[in-house]
Amino acid sequence: MKKLLTVLVALLVVVSMFAAKFPLTMEVEYDAGSATFSLLIDEAGIDISGDLSFTKSPKLNLLGFTQPNASLTLSFSMATWNSPSITLSEIRFSTPNFGFRWNASPYFINDYFAGVDSNSNPKLPYDVLKVDTKLLPGLELYYADLNNAEANKEASDVARRFFNDLVIVKYPVAGFNIFGALWKSNPANDADAYEWGVSANGTVDLGVIKPSVTVFFGMVEGATSMLNAVDVNLEASYSMAGVTLEPQFKYGENLDKLNYKSDSVASEKYVQVVTSYGLKVDPVEFAVKVTPKYKLDEATLTVKLDQVKVAYNTTPFTISAAVSNDNLLDASKKFTLNVTGKVVVDPVTVNFSGSWANITELATYTYLRADATVKATDKLTLTGMVNMVTDTGTLASGSESEKVGYRLQATYDYGGGVTSTFFFGNLFGPISGNYKHYKDPRWYVEFKYTTKF
Repeated sequence: MKKLLTVLVALLVVVSMFAAKFPLTMEVEYDAGSATFSLLIDEAGIDISGDLSFTKSPKLNLLGFTQPNASLTLSFSMATWNSPSITLSEIRFSTPNFGFRWNASPYFINDYFAGVDSNSNPKLPYDVLKVDTKLLPGLELYYADLNNAEANKEASDVARRFFNDLVIVKYPVAGFNIFGALWKSNPANDADAYEWGVSANGTVDLGVIKPSVTVFFGMVEGATSMLNAVDVNLEASYSMAGVTLEPQFKYGENLDKLNYKSDSVASEKYVQVVTSYGLKVDPVEFAVKVTPKYKLDEATLTVKLDQVKVAYNTTPFTISAAVSNDNLLDASKKFTLNVTGKVVVDPVTVNFSGSWANITELATYTYLRADATVKATDKLTLTGMVNMVTDTGTLASGSESEKVGYRLQATYDYGGGVTSTFFFGNLFGPISGNYKHYKDPRWYVEFKYTTKF
């Protein structure tokens, strides 16, 4: 509750600061949030705590000011319950012919010039300005700071190059988005060169199929000279009588030298056809997916068996098994097996799964896992789980060398967001998809209140 009160006080302070000078409207923007109180008792002692969380950081949109077409967006965060922080994250304003949007944090613009990593984090380092114009609808200009300490009104470092940042221009043409960009290869080094690139992406309607086309060409700095960077990616999809064909042509060169590209952009050269087939005759489902792939630079052919899957779905029992292989043409590649299933007999639900890296060695499983839930009453829920591995190295960080993990849990729901939970076992998680095992079991009792908004 202290955290929630702090949030409200902070919001009132912000409103009062601006309300004294400008007539404005405030909008609070967030996806979802929750506040939690916990009384926890375990072997180590007793603790009470509170927590406030949002699926995304909330934003305060302040509209109005001296002109109706201006707005500020403030980001709210709280590292601890008594340290709220409100920072300026966005400014929008416009003139009769131009619109401006400045963002303190970078964001995705284009896979080649301003992309994201594998966790969707932006690659650009600093703030970004976007400009659009009514004089040429659709035209967008982006200016991204790559060196955030140049202009200072006193021109104290005129020996440096004047431009050390990134400029991107975007314009739509005939269903394609055309991008052009110019940037400094190393903003901190005046001796380094400027790099540039042009990309286009869109679809072509051929009637039966609509292939997607992505092309890129640029000049990037090599060890001793400028190099061509090229990317061509053609993809299509066609389905008939349960069969789906997804051909792809990919040719990439020197793309690793693009400093702010998305992680998904790679210097690969290949032709592949993802081929899949599905059939369903209740209660049985069958699916197969195969990917023949020819690597142009290596002149090698692989045939990946993405999966052969058979599922049996009835009430109250379902089970599926899937076999895969990284390359059917390589005898050293093993067939893997994954099995999942579920049994529902009210008030009991049981889930089970298993994974094997080599189908011929069933005794050496990656994991065997089962969990059960019993809705004993409207208020009382009992759960249990067992997780078994043959290699403890596959467990989450912090695990101890115990191959079998188990836990039992009882939760009583008082209503109104109030619950009590008793836990006993040595199994915790999942943590990023992996479970943690301890040698000795733990126990705890938790009294908890949660409200969502």
